[in-house]
Amino acid sequence: MPDTCSKQTTVQSVLFPPRYRYRFMQTRLGLIAAFVLGAACSGGTSSSMSNSPAAASAPRTAAPSTPTAAASNQDQFAVIFTSSGPAAPGGSILTIVGPDGRFYGQTRIGDDVSPPPFASTTNDAVYYLNGQALMRLQPGGTPMRIRDLPGGTSVRMAFAVSPDDKKIAIAILTFAASSPGPSSTAPKYLGMKLFVEDLDGSHHVDLFSSTTVAEWPVGWHGSDLVIAVGAGLNGYGGSLIPDPYFAYAGIHVADAATGQRKATLCGGLPAVGLGTSKGILCAKENGLGPTTITPVPMAFSDWSGKETDLGLSCINGGLQPAGDDIACDTNSGGFVVNPDGAKQPFPTPSGPAVGWGDSYSLVGWLGHDHLLLWSREAPTVLYDIVAGTTQQVDVRPDAMVGAIPGGL
Repeated sequence: MPDTCSKQTTVQSVLFPPRYRYRFMQTRLGLIAAFVLGAACSGGTSSSMSNSPAAASAPRTAAPSTPTAAASNQDQFAVIFTSSGPAAPGGSILTIVGPDGRFYGQTRIGDDVSPPPFASTTNDAVYYLNGQALMRLQPGGTPMRIRDLPGGTSVRMAFAVSPDDKKIAIAILTFAASSPGPSSTAPKYLGMKLFVEDLDGSHHVDLFSSTTVAEWPVGWHGSDLVIAVGAGLNGYGGSLIPDPYFAYAGIHVADAATGQRKATLCGGLPAVGLGTSKGILCAKENGLGPTTITPVPMAFSDWSGKETDLGLSCINGGLQPAGDDIACDTNSGGFVVNPDGAKQPFPTPSGPAVGWGDSYSLVGWLGHDHLLLWSREAPTVLYDIVAGTTQQVDVRPDAMVGAIPGGL
């Protein structure tokens, strides 16, 4: 079987910062604890929601005062992950936000979630896990149970559904139930397998397995799989802000029928932001220090692996969907830069709670002309880069984990 992961670092754990550690990273505190990918291993991907079909299909909202809006086929949407805490009591939440700043769907996914990116978006829906149940939520709709994915008490799952909703790639990562790993909190990593099936589970094709490395699918580029490569032994990646895919050691592109690797992106360094049809951003250094976060040089990689240095230093960045503009977060504000080099700064937060030095940080692009931005003190806003205006969005984001329409 073709080896898609040759010469990769052994992986025992993956960095996952809970919501407030994520916030602290973006507010100049760089000390981050590692969350072990298989921590607890209590029933795989348990959720606070019942696994029964009736419960799984019932709509769940975290903000009943914000009604779900009807969607248009022409709309574009952002899928936002909010981990449990004051903004999401009772479990983590996925929220579909539309180009008008309104909610087009919301669902709880519990606290014991699969490896990032937590969800997979297609041309018309977002897929996520409720326990072992694969769920589907369309903008303006209610959750629908598709099928159970394979799992167990000592495994974690990651998956990516093809943009046409026909195929699903699944990675099963297995951990020992009691055997210690490299630290007292890390169960020993036993290996992984990656396979592709039709969405209903038919036409199963095994692609790759390993006892030492960890990779997981994060999207599709045409008929090829886009695969995140995990971090090093201590669970830390070189990324400044957690990439939505947690691709701390880069990205692989592989043939979805054979597993044969076609390209390596980011050269073993962290991917940054969501990928687009054109490619993805790569961090070229590690700027994460003991007490500070330093912007680092960014490069653009197309899906063949060809890199272009951008002459930008950022702690986080985002490619404009189907466009050429780049949003760059510098940790003290940010800007959008177009191919000619012209820069448009992010707006400045305002309001009675805003303190000196507060600035907006990047969440991600929502369509071609809007950015989602968050602040420590001010509400999250949707920034129209054409009109130069902002509107409040009632969500506290940890990360943007996908866009609808999906596909890379």
